[in-house]
Amino acid sequence: MTRKIDEISKGESATIAGVVSDLKASGYNIKELLNENSKVIGIVLNNTKIKMDRNSEKILTYTMDYGKDAVRYFVEIDGKSYEILFNNEKITINTKDIDLGTIDKEPEVIVESNNNDLVLAELSKENKEKIILTSKNELGEVAITIREAKSGVTEVCTVKVMTLMTEIIFEPNIIDLERGKNIDLSSIIKITPEDTTEKIIYSSENESVATVSEEGVVIGISGGTTIITASNEDGSKKSTCTINVVIYAKGITLDKLNIEINKDDTQLLTVTLNPPDTTEPIVWNSEKTNVATITTDETGKNAIITAVGSGTSQITVTCGNEKAYCTVNVKVPTIRVGISPQGGKIDVGHTKQLTAIPTPSDTTDSVKWETSDASIATVSDSGLVTALKLGTVTITANCGNVKGTSTIEVIYTTKDITYSWEELVKVAGEISNNYPNIDSDTVFTQVNIDGNQYTLGVGDTKTIKINNKDIKIRILGFNHDLLVNQNSYGRNNTYAGISFECIDFLRYSVMTTAETADGGWGASKIRADLNGDTYSSTIEQLNIKQVIKEYGAERKATEVSQSNDYFWLLSCQEAYYSGNIANVNEGKRYKYYELYPCYWKATNTYNRKPSKFTGTQQGAEDWWLRSIPYNYGTKKSFCSVTSSGQFLYAELSYTLGVAPGFCI
Repeated sequence: MTRKIDEISKGESATIAGVVSDLKASGYNIKELLNENSKVIGIVLNNTKIKMDRNSEKILTYTMDYGKDAVRYFVEIDGKSYEILFNNEKITINTKDIDLGTIDKEPEVIVESNNNDLVLAELSKENKEKIILTSKNELGEVAITIREAKSGVTEVCTVKVMTLMTEIIFEPNIIDLERGKNIDLSSIIKITPEDTTEKIIYSSENESVATVSEEGVVIGISGGTTIITASNEDGSKKSTCTINVVIYAKGITLDKLNIEINKDDTQLLTVTLNPPDTTEPIVWNSEKTNVATITTDETGKNAIITAVGSGTSQITVTCGNEKAYCTVNVKVPTIRVGISPQGGKIDVGHTKQLTAIPTPSDTTDSVKWETSDASIATVSDSGLVTALKLGTVTITANCGNVKGTSTIEVIYTTKDITYSWEELVKVAGEISNNYPNIDSDTVFTQVNIDGNQYTLGVGDTKTIKINNKDIKIRILGFNHDLLVNQNSYGRNNTYAGISFECIDFLRYSVMTTAETADGGWGASKIRADLNGDTYSSTIEQLNIKQVIKEYGAERKATEVSQSNDYFWLLSCQEAYYSGNIANVNEGKRYKYYELYPCYWKATNTYNRKPSKFTGTQQGAEDWWLRSIPYNYGTKKSFCSVTSSGQFLYAELSYTLGVAPGFCI
């Protein structure tokens, strides 16, 4: 603060030294004089302990202390005389025209050094309140005495000549220190000059974190950061070092090692540290952020795991050199599942690929397929349906807790047979050999002969020569008819492998020329023709097997006879009629007529598919059966099938189509 003389207020509380200092700072040329009432009671030094380098100079200033009693002090300022009156520190300033020359009461100050060879002390000629201290080229300590001669008041300043520090540097200035460990800062501090005689003063900003000894040894107390300051003795040179007291993690565990979670759900994961107050940061990481993300609280010890997509992600939490892991498996539950195609038909022996369509599309549930009847159709793990026999099954796709179904009807679509007749004869033998795996209920079969696979089904057709006439035939069934000669295939077999029937008529004729149907099929002219010389060459050429056929010889429901035939007509029973027209014990229904019955008595409906036709005439025709009616017609009748598929009887004189069956 600087003030002019007229800015000093009357009655202001001040000291002589303070006022004079203010005025001098304002640039006044001041001459200080004392009168006889003035009394020096002390000397105020600006420094009582001084350190200085060798061969250097320093200024020591002093101010007289006049105490609190009334003191008259005269000052000449710019040619004017002022009387400054102090009375118990209260100040009064008066302008007086007095001859200051008659007042010569300046303080008489004497300065002495107790060792001028070490430090020389002299009053400044320009300013008597300044003392010039000049050190020599020696180290040591001296006492500088300042004495006011009139009052005898003295003051002493100690001057120490030494090699002073010019710079203090920490290298490095940031240090990690483990709790409980220590570090000697003297190993990282650089002092200039190296031969300084000053002592380094150490201090810690936060001693609860780390303390530092007088020698500069820092001890880590608790986790945190503190600033260590190194300074010279008077604090004019300083340097700082940041100490991070760390508490290293020695163990880390998670409360869960595995998490299963649905998409869009969350799960809390908590880490436990050893020691719990470790200062090392906790770092969380998700291996796949498209599967699981992490949000931590401010402590870093609790993490919210959010499932964002299906899959597996490893969560890693790291603290220092310690790691812990948790595997997160994100599931997407199925809420609905469809199957494509939905329903349909499959031919026996064929396959159809079904595809499960779960919702949502990214579900993690696996599809498990099952069939309601594995004897009709099986289904693979991939949804491939294999049709085994005729029937209807439900295929189910199980996905999580939901399921979808598809209804499959197994059918058989007949086809034209492309194999040669010689191949068919071999296949028939192999089929016969495979009984009972292939039996009269078989609709579709595959056999292997010499590395070749042959596929046949009931209803398959082929055109062959019978007595040099092209006749279309179809398969009635497999292993249905008993062989007369069980060594027909060169081994002991029971059944003929394949049973055929003619679709085309060999001819049109009457059943018999007799006047009566007595004796039934066994006595009929048609049987005699088919199994006699008329077709003997055909029987041999086609390798037709002789089989046992049952027929009603009398008009009684319970009495049947047997015949050994190469060619034969079907019975009502074999063509599937369960009514009371003919004997019901004339053999077993063929599989073909089980699949495609002529007549459904239960509903009085007809199916014209099995009807016969000639090669030239495509319309359906009536055709002979080998059964004789026992409850309808006369003794001059045999059973027949009409063009509509209905079972009736025909008079012996009628000319109907002849479409025999045979076995190979």
